[in-house]
Amino acid sequence: HPTRPAPFWKDLSYENVDRVDFTFLMRCDVQATTTKLREYMDSVMHIVKRDSVPWTIGELSIDFPSFERCGTDLYDQADEIYSAVLDILFEQEVPPVGVAAIGDVFSRDHKIVLEEKLFSRSAD
Repeated sequence: HPTRPAPFWKDLSYENVDRVDFTFLMRCDVQATTTKLREYMDSVMHIVKRDSVPWTIGELSIDFPSFERCGTDLYDQADEIYSAVLDILFEQEVPPVGVAAIGDVFSRDHKIVLEEKLFSRSAD
């Protein structure tokens, strides 16, 4: 499920896989998105630390209708939302080894956030 790993996922063993890819679906606004992501990361970290497996965000998606219902203008706020999300992801005890799909670029400020918080990491 894109907003949280299903409860049974925590009981599966991932120790013999090369990498686990997770999907996260951003919703509504920065507050709702970061709250859900922190909950999601608790489950991800449980799996990753228990099985000593590298992980990625295979897809970082946007639930467009949810943002519209909440009155969030992604062209104005995508930079703030992505900045908060990427901070949470890379501040994990075991950070991701990559983020595969990031979706649309909504503004110049959003592009700058992606360059600074995501693409600049590839040089490290």
